[in-house]
Amino acid sequence: MFRMKGRLTAGVLCAMLAAMLVVPVSAHGCHGGRRAGHHGGYAQSVQTTVTVCPYENCASAGRHTHSGVIYCGYDHSAGVCDNNCRALCPLEDCETLGRHVHGLYTYCGYDHGNGFCDGACRALLDVYTTYLAEGAANIVNLFQPAVLCVGGGVSRAGEALLMPLREKTAKRVYSKNAKRNTRITLAQLDNDAGIIGAALLEP
Repeated sequence: MFRMKGRLTAGVLCAMLAAMLVVPVSAHGCHGGRRAGHHGGYAQSVQTTVTVCPYENCASAGRHTHSGVIYCGYDHSAGVCDNNCRALCPLEDCETLGRHVHGLYTYCGYDHGNGFCDGACRALLDVYTTYLAEGAANIVNLFQPAVLCVGGGVSRAGEALLMPLREKTAKRVYSKNAKRNTRITLAQLDNDAGIIGAALLEP
């Protein structure tokens, strides 16, 4: 008798649980046809292309909105924003090259002739770090130094220079699988490293 009641109770609980897990088809918006959205309405269009701002009197730089439509304030040659544009750094005392952040905004430290960063500096930096990695790998393979310092004006690019340089050099060195490898870092003396080093040489 008790077994029968237990089985009956278990069956009722299973049925209730199954009913709770069943999701009505209408909750997925399928009752409105193929074009219906999640709540039964029509799917909203999404803007996938951002064109150059056509308003002559608009002084907004970068991406901004007019009447719900997103435009770009920079003069891209193709007429379409490729998301590579950034404003040039407005701080007079800033010596950081490449793209960097002040506050919440990303700027570019290179002086582009068109008045905004169009991403070309990234391509140039990629070529530069490739050649630099070739030289760094040769030094590492020949002398196996503990630390390799990069100085001069180019060192002001910071991590934008170091990250690709380290990655490309690591692929070219013979000791890539060793426990300890040469550490590539920036010279603490920045652009004065060569001058101070020469001055400290004994005559």
